[in-house]
Amino acid sequence: MKPAFPGRRGCSRGLLPAQKTARAADRSDPRDAAARMIWGPEAKGAVVRILDLVKGHLTKRSRLATDKEGAPADLEMRATVAVLLLEAAYGDEEYAWNEERAILDGLERSFGIGHREAVELVGRAGEIRPPVVSLSDLTDVIVDRYDDDQRMDLVTLLWSVIEADHAVHEWEKSFADHVARSVGLSEAQAREARARVRST
Repeated sequence: MKPAFPGRRGCSRGLLPAQKTARAADRSDPRDAAARMIWGPEAKGAVVRILDLVKGHLTKRSRLATDKEGAPADLEMRATVAVLLLEAAYGDEEYAWNEERAILDGLERSFGIGHREAVELVGRAGEIRPPVVSLSDLTDVIVDRYDDDQRMDLVTLLWSVIEADHAVHEWEKSFADHVARSVGLSEAQAREARARVRST
């Protein structure tokens, strides 16, 4: 009588080809072994590449989390961005729920923080909105601490809040354009920053 599971008595006789390859492979990197076990020998390094892609994606999403020198964004930087987003939201004199969600989502993505931390940051920002601090004080911080690409990310973030309610008022456009100029963006860069929102 043949055994119900041929090859089970032997260590490797019942293994699939990809499993045999993985078992016999160099085990210096278990991630490569896992990839071969799942997809076969041709997948060597696939898991590593996937992890690199995920890391790059998360880094891009959180580009405001560091300054232009690579140091972690401090409370001054985070609060500055949050205040600017609040000013953009209050441009139409109504703080709509979708604008609030855009602010929180933007802060979470941009700084790699959790929802509760984003809510606390918005609360602090609300205490120092103009006239407590001036708009020029805020944009000076952005110019001093962020590079050109990061400043474009900020302006894109502003537009994501402004367009969250699907209505752009003249004051809101003027505000975003003024911030873009104040942080040193050209007209072409400012247009590109806004276009990024429309393409998502």
